[in-house]
Amino acid sequence: MAGKTKSRKLSSPMKAVRYEDAADAAPPVVVGKVPKPSELMRDGRDPPPLKSVDGVGMGMGMVEGGVSSSAGGAGSGRSGSGGSGNSNSKIAGLRATFEKGGGSGSGGGGNRSESGGGGGNSSGGAPAKERNSGGSFSSVKRRFTSHNDKLEVPHGSKTNGHGHSQQANGKELASLREDLERERELCQAYVDKCAMLEEEAVKLRYVYDEKCTFLVEEADQRQHTLHREAEQQRTALEEKYAVLVDKAQERRETFEERYAVLEHEVEELRMKVQQQQQHQHSNSNSNSDSRTTSPYSDRSPLSSETPELLLLRRQLADLKRTIALSTRLDSQVTDSVFAQETGVVHHELQNWTVHHFRRARADVPAHEMRARLDGLDLAPGQRHQLGPMYAAYEPSAKLVMYQAVAVSLFMDIFNDEGLYGLPEDLPWRLALREAVNKLEHVLGPAAHNKWRAVTVDVIRQSEGMQGFIEAAARALAGRVCAVLTTLTQVEGEENGTRLAAMTGIARRAIELQHLFRVQRARYQFDLPSTSDLFYAEVMENISVDVDTPVESRVVKCATFPSVMKIGDEWGDNVHLTNVIVKAKVVCS
Repeated sequence: MAGKTKSRKLSSPMKAVRYEDAADAAPPVVVGKVPKPSELMRDGRDPPPLKSVDGVGMGMGMVEGGVSSSAGGAGSGRSGSGGSGNSNSKIAGLRATFEKGGGSGSGGGGNRSESGGGGGNSSGGAPAKERNSGGSFSSVKRRFTSHNDKLEVPHGSKTNGHGHSQQANGKELASLREDLERERELCQAYVDKCAMLEEEAVKLRYVYDEKCTFLVEEADQRQHTLHREAEQQRTALEEKYAVLVDKAQERRETFEERYAVLEHEVEELRMKVQQQQQHQHSNSNSNSDSRTTSPYSDRSPLSSETPELLLLRRQLADLKRTIALSTRLDSQVTDSVFAQETGVVHHELQNWTVHHFRRARADVPAHEMRARLDGLDLAPGQRHQLGPMYAAYEPSAKLVMYQAVAVSLFMDIFNDEGLYGLPEDLPWRLALREAVNKLEHVLGPAAHNKWRAVTVDVIRQSEGMQGFIEAAARALAGRVCAVLTTLTQVEGEENGTRLAAMTGIARRAIELQHLFRVQRARYQFDLPSTSDLFYAEVMENISVDVDTPVESRVVKCATFPSVMKIGDEWGDNVHLTNVIVKAKVVCS
């Protein structure tokens, strides 16, 4: 029996398993309740099966150790039939039994066989041969393997749970320490990143402050430069104005001297004429009975002297006017003067049109006149102004329509915001225009209008301005003559006279426009269009038919624009408007 037991122990699969192999394994995972081996031996019920990861029955090893230990209780000294010993001591006894091998197993077997009677009561009265042959081991094995609860043990695990739990706790503690170190490293990296971002923010703030400071300094410097340039320009204009005032004063003195000389000559001529009249009167009294004397003989000497006297008086009047215009320190002109001057230009245009185009054919149909107009090179605004008028062309109104054509071309003069006739390629013209537009938003209305009037007046009295006016007048006169010649088909030897007369009218209109622009008040020119309603407040009907009600009158054509004054004589109160010249229109 001992040999069989020894061979059974040597052939047992638990012999090949060493507990030291699972020293480094994880603790077993227990599913359900694991009863003690003594309890399983005592109650005789089926124990719960034990399952390990590597397929080795944990319960089998415990049962074999328990059987051997109970059979050889005298040899080991730690087995008890009551099962009151600690489970750890039983596991240690099982480990020692398997480590001893066959020698101790045979000795133990002998002891177990001899003491079989002592353990017979605990085994339910089974014979010793059956116990030594492994009958009780098989029954215990079946009880362990047939239990419904399961105990899962990881591969290479040990049955010593207390030591293994300490090792697992150590590993878990090491893992937690590693996680803590990792968190510390992350926190330190976060702190470093925040510090770096804060440094970058400080640098950016410093750069931003420097940039703002630089821009503010640059703006201040630019403003100071502009102010200095404006002061320099103002000083230059004041100096130029002072020079012009001195020249005007010298010219005034020269004209006054010439005026005194002319007055003296006129007085001498008057005295001479009176003496001649007295002499002729005395001669007429002495020869009163003479039949050969003509009744107008006493007037012959006077009549011979009268043209010379009239010429001198005209020269004297022109000289007075020249002195008044040339020596005026302030170029402000009253509204009545403007009304008179515009009336002169209107009448000169009317006389020129009648004198040179009265022989034009009157039986030309309207579509032919419109075709002639379409063939002309006109600006869009001029074509829009003249197109409807010649679409309803009437032969009876041909002269006023011809004058309307000339006036529409003259509107280029009055619509110019500056001085008409200045070349576009002048280097300072664009700068002056920009300065006028910018100062309008800086200065008040009165100050800006005063500055504008003085500046334009200085330019008007500068050298070379008369040449610009003459060139512009010739160009405009040639354009007017060419357009009207094409419309009327009137050509002849008087083209030179026609052009010269129109040049004089254009020159007068340009000078009048310059006089308007040097005023502190602003002036607006408006030429009514065909089919506009008649407004008596701003229009004057020059047609023969005046019996038509005012409400039903419609403008047929306009021969001169209206002039509206904006503001007062000092350039202030720009909300005030005053019509100083009404538009000359012909109503249907």
